[in-house]
Amino acid sequence: MANTLSDAFIKNIATPGRYTDRATPGLNQQVKRNGGKYWTFRVVDAGERRDVSLGAYPAVTLKTARARVVSLRSQIYKGERLSAAWRPAHQPASNDITPLFANYAASCIEAKRPEWRNARHAAQWSSTVSDMRTRLSGK
Repeated sequence: MANTLSDAFIKNIATPGRYTDRATPGLNQQVKRNGGKYWTFRVVDAGERRDVSLGAYPAVTLKTARARVVSLRSQIYKGERLSAAWRPAHQPASNDITPLFANYAASCIEAKRPEWRNARHAAQWSSTVSDMRTRLSGK
């Protein structure tokens, strides 16, 4: 079939752009200017076109990308929301591991405190963080 992606083609392609796999409609190989390659599945979901990331090449092979498209298409046909079922379940949600900025800033200020000549510097930094938090919260 014309324009069907192959392992050899994917391995050797270096020209930036989007390459569509005609054997698996919606499957695309994206090649960046820096040579990085990744897979996307282009789908219309709730009337909007979306590109769902399937992972980076070579960690995700052509065969795996095709299987992921089949899985996602099955979800769509069942009326389910699209999900990345291939992502490891043991990964915590991003908000579980992301510290609040205020907490992060406080730890940075404490780490830098010995480098400052004057205790006033730490107070200035703490005040700035507090002021920003107040402005952003709208209080």
